[in-house]
Amino acid sequence: SRRTGGKFKPPAELDVPYVMIGPGTGVAPFLGFLQQRSVLCVDSKKPAADVALYFGCRRRDTDHIYEKELDRFVEGGTLSYLSVACSREQEHKIYVQDKIKAEGEQLSKLLIENEKSMVYICGDGGEMVRGVVEGLTCVLQDHGGMSTEDAKLKMIALERSDRLIKDVWYWG
Repeated sequence: SRRTGGKFKPPAELDVPYVMIGPGTGVAPFLGFLQQRSVLCVDSKKPAADVALYFGCRRRDTDHIYEKELDRFVEGGTLSYLSVACSREQEHKIYVQDKIKAEGEQLSKLLIENEKSMVYICGDGGEMVRGVVEGLTCVLQDHGGMSTEDAKLKMIALERSDRLIKDVWYWG
């Protein structure tokens, strides 16, 4: 994974759509992104592009500690879409990458139709980031009409052009 340096920050322009993927403590920087966007939206007369957050935790009742704050961002229009994966609330575990695959049509449009769109991934650099990248690749295939090879190349191109930015850490 490349070093993000000073690149892990929200777009300065409101017309840039972006997706934030941050399970667990990976959501922390995105709260700052949304706070900044909220201020920019109030100060701007221009319409803002869509912004989505995929957040994951084990249990909503104990781990979703920013639920009210995130709901306020949705209600206020700062956050266009919020998807929450609570992995331990059902027999079959559901993670953010599962939500990404299941809700792929919306993501596909954002990734393919807008050449400015951004994707931010923050959190565990092991299984989560691999699963998310795989999920996004599947979205490009299933909803973007790309071959497996083209979808993988698109993901590489997004990262090389700094439109896919990861801030991840490894345990152990």
